[in-house]
Amino acid sequence: MTSLVRAVGSFAFDEVEVPSAPTCDLGAAIAQRLVVTGSAAITSFGTVPRMIRHLRFAGALTLTHSAGLALPGGANIVTAAGDTATAMSDALGAWRVTSYTRADGRALTGPTAAMITDAARRDGRCCRRRAPARPRRRWGPGTACMPPARP
Repeated sequence: MTSLVRAVGSFAFDEVEVPSAPTCDLGAAIAQRLVVTGSAAITSFGTVPRMIRHLRFAGALTLTHSAGLALPGGANIVTAAGDTATAMSDALGAWRVTSYTRADGRALTGPTAAMITDAARRDGRCCRRRAPARPRRRWGPGTACMPPARP
C-alpha cells in the first residue's frame, strides 16, 4: 500500500475494528480511528513509523508498557469498554500513548503520597495564634480554618 493511499485513507474511513493480539499491528489498518476488540494482552502496536492512531477499546485487556510501547505513568494499563487512547509512532516505529481517557472518567493514575502536602501546621494548631493585644488569624493555602470552639 502506498503512502498516499495510506495517508488519504486514514481520514476517509470510519472506525475500523482491529483484533487484540500480543502484536496488534495498528499500521496495517487503513483508518485512523480504530476499535480494539478482544481480550488478548497487547505488548506492541507494530513497527510502522510516523503514524497517529485514535483508539477505542471494546473490552478489557492489558496494555503492557515496554520500550516499543510507552504508556502514561510507565505502568501497564487494564482497559475497559469505552476507554479511549491516542497513540503515535516515532521514526523507528516505537509507539507512545500520548493520551488515555477512561470511559468512567476516573484518572489513569492518582497522586502519590509524596505529591500530597499537608497545609495544616505540624504542631496540631490550626491557623490562630495568640498575640497579647488580640487574636489574629493566619491564612494559607488549603487552610479552611475556623476559630476554635469556645468551651
